[in-house]
Amino acid sequence: MMKDEGSISDSISDFSMESDNYDQLLVSFKETHNEANRLAVIGTKLQNENNVLAPKVKSLEEELHKVKTNLVNLELNCLHASIKTCENCKKLEKQVEYLLKILSNFTKERDNLKTLLGSQNVGFNKNGIGYNPGKENNVKKLSSFFVP
Repeated sequence: MMKDEGSISDSISDFSMESDNYDQLLVSFKETHNEANRLAVIGTKLQNENNVLAPKVKSLEEELHKVKTNLVNLELNCLHASIKTCENCKKLEKQVEYLLKILSNFTKERDNLKTLLGSQNVGFNKNGIGYNPGKENNVKKLSSFFVP
């Protein structure tokens, strides 16, 4: 009988250990279940938020694509414009140099003409050839006749 009593005491001790393990497992399961429920609620909220934001993201991606396309088109237009401008630049620079040269020549010749006209006397001025009109006030310069 001792064997029976020993086996009974062993089975009781095994049962108590199993019961402690079961309680611990049950508590752990409840904690895990509560955590899973909490995460499910958070997941649902995030899914709803994702459903709201997904169309906005799609529209923003489309807008970004349009803006990138416009940027590429503008860059190409600027490139073509700069190429055209560079082709015209050489022609315009030559024209500017030509016009500046003509303007400087004109200015120089105008100054020379003013000097020449200012130094000449009128045709009826007889000073310097032995004629003394008696009044020197009557001598007129040519520059007074040609007023610009």
